[in-house]
Amino acid sequence: MRSRIVGSALVLACAVTAPAQIVPPAGPDSLPRELVEALLRPYLGLYSGRGSGFVIGRVPASLAPYFFVPPGARVLGGIESPSTTVVVLSVPMSIEEVRAAYRKEQLRLGWAPPSPAGSRGWGFVPAPGAGQDGTSLVFCHIGQSLQIVPYQVPSQPLTLTATVQNYGSSCANQVQFSSPSAAAMELPLLVNPQDAGMNDRTCFGSIVGIGGGNGTSERLQTNLSPAQLLEHFSRQLSDSGWSTSSSAAAVRRVWTRPDSGGLARELTLTITPSTVAGCQELSVQLRRIPNR
Repeated sequence: MRSRIVGSALVLACAVTAPAQIVPPAGPDSLPRELVEALLRPYLGLYSGRGSGFVIGRVPASLAPYFFVPPGARVLGGIESPSTTVVVLSVPMSIEEVRAAYRKEQLRLGWAPPSPAGSRGWGFVPAPGAGQDGTSLVFCHIGQSLQIVPYQVPSQPLTLTATVQNYGSSCANQVQFSSPSAAAMELPLLVNPQDAGMNDRTCFGSIVGIGGGNGTSERLQTNLSPAQLLEHFSRQLSDSGWSTSSSAAAVRRVWTRPDSGGLARELTLTITPSTVAGCQELSVQLRRIPNR
């Protein structure tokens, strides 16, 4: 059995790598089903091919009632399997318009942003509804995750890939596969700004410092300055009971909060420009000191 798939990406790849004088053979735009399934298997996790079906020009039936298709969008197609559902569409919108529309419409269809804590309740985490890369959107609904990833090719309409996974790892009900140290779990939860990417590989142009057992370090891709980031996190710490004990430089500030046994918790947040443009290094450290 053969299943037609949208071949624009394949045609583009061939145009880049093949010599100019070679003309692709004429014929229907089709590939063997077993080849398509083999190509998809590494990217769809639990996808095995059994019980799956490809659709062309429409949203898979199980997702259609719960997925917003913007006016003027062109649905390219998708795949539906027992564990994963994917739909790809082309939209006449900017990335900012896509984010605003889906953050509004998917909530109306019963989805909700994941908890800011995600799989943990400490340290730096993406903003509600934002993927760790800062560009994708994430929603949850009763054991399922929905991730919407935009992809922009110059002079082409924006392409969206929406993936639904049963018991998706992007949502708050994910299983913990590793246990953090007790010291790390004592760190406060710090929610990143909207549209900020965390630990994107483009930010790792040099060696990054790794936090010790009582702290953590991350790289953040953002247009905000270190001083603006510091104020963003300062508001969260103040709202959760921390008080600043220092008027240090704009990129470093210290907070304290009373603890038991005559001690206090001292939290130091440091934000430093990375060697990579558009990236900032974040570090938070926690220690106990005598309560003054």
